[in-house]
Amino acid sequence: MRIVRKSSTSNKINLMEIAITPHEYKIGLQEWMAGKYIQDAFPTLSTDEREFIKTGITPEEWDDACAKLEFQEDVITERIGNDRE
Repeated sequence: MRIVRKSSTSNKINLMEIAITPHEYKIGLQEWMAGKYIQDAFPTLSTDEREFIKTGITPEEWDDACAKLEFQEDVITERIGNDRE
């Protein structure tokens, strides 16, 4: 099933193909919205697929965000090191 979600970080519209029937998706959403943990509402889905349903963020978007954070940490560490010299 193709699922379309808006990313909560970039506001970009993302699409993911997930191996779930429309009925399973509907039931899972109802259970999750009623308070069930998403991993219990969608036990057959991967963590990436559940994260996408929850936030609209794709694995690639997470990779990009983490790479940017790592770069920022490196720059900060370098600046702190230079300030101490």
